[in-house]
Amino acid sequence: AWFNLGMTYNKIGNTDNAINSFRKAILVNSLYVKAYKELGKALQSKGDYNGALKAFQDLLKLDMTDLSALRSIGTIYMYKADYTNAETYYKKALVYDPHDSLTNYNLSTAMYGCAKIKDAVKYAQAAVKYAPNNAIYLYNYGLLKDLSGDWEEAISSYIACLKINPDHVKANNNLGKLYLDNGLSANALIYLEKAVSLDSKSFEAVNNLASAYQSEEEFDLAVKYFIQAQKLEPHNNTVRMNLCKVYASIGEYDKAKTLYLEVLQSDPTINEAYLELAKVFLALQENKNAEKYLIALQAKDTTYEAAQVADLLNQISQ
Repeated sequence: AWFNLGMTYNKIGNTDNAINSFRKAILVNSLYVKAYKELGKALQSKGDYNGALKAFQDLLKLDMTDLSALRSIGTIYMYKADYTNAETYYKKALVYDPHDSLTNYNLSTAMYGCAKIKDAVKYAQAAVKYAPNNAIYLYNYGLLKDLSGDWEEAISSYIACLKINPDHVKANNNLGKLYLDNGLSANALIYLEKAVSLDSKSFEAVNNLASAYQSEEEFDLAVKYFIQAQKLEPHNNTVRMNLCKVYASIGEYDKAKTLYLEVLQSDPTINEAYLELAKVFLALQENKNAEKYLIALQAKDTTYEAAQVADLLNQISQ
């Protein structure tokens, strides 16, 4: 009776009373497997992960082969960012159902969380094998292949993902970035423009789009999107450095100078900023300032672009 009452409460969305009813059902019959399962699910839905873990683990004491409990425990450990335990329980679930696409996918994400990229690929591939039309699984496999350095397979998987879901922001962004990294900036623009059109607040997509325009020497658009990226992450010095380089490329040396100075004020360890700022000062015919930053660079790191630094100092001294 208590179990049935709990299921009724579940149907009307009264989770608290459902939990109380399932607990009473277990008090009446401590071997009531379904009550443990429903209690765990209800507690999980309330965000009581520790309570849900106990319910599912108690269930496994009664039936160690219960797939639902094994998968649920793995998922809860994922919520808790305990990827090692998540991996353990997803592997246990696969023993009883090795062809389950969702569990293979979940195991690959747990292994990714443990930085086991090579091992994660195996299970991501299995998820795609058993559910070849799932865009999420295709993206996940592409991502892991991307991280593994297998760019051809990554590109293929991202493209397959986008055939199913053309509006997958991360697949568009990652595919565009791969094309950009391989010198195919025109191809990159197709996917990065799409990614930004779908999510204009995605820092990665906006920054990558700006870089693609920079590679295509469309500097006005590069400036536009680097500024947009900077608004999304105002203290990101990588974006600032990229924007500085574009300003220098189009002769906006005062803007480049101001921004390089901001970079060095926020992080004086960036060697490249010293060198590039010195070049900007030279372009502005402010040789003393150029010399100042070149000497400062030599003092902090004698090996960084040593020949180029020496050559610039030699030019100043003549």
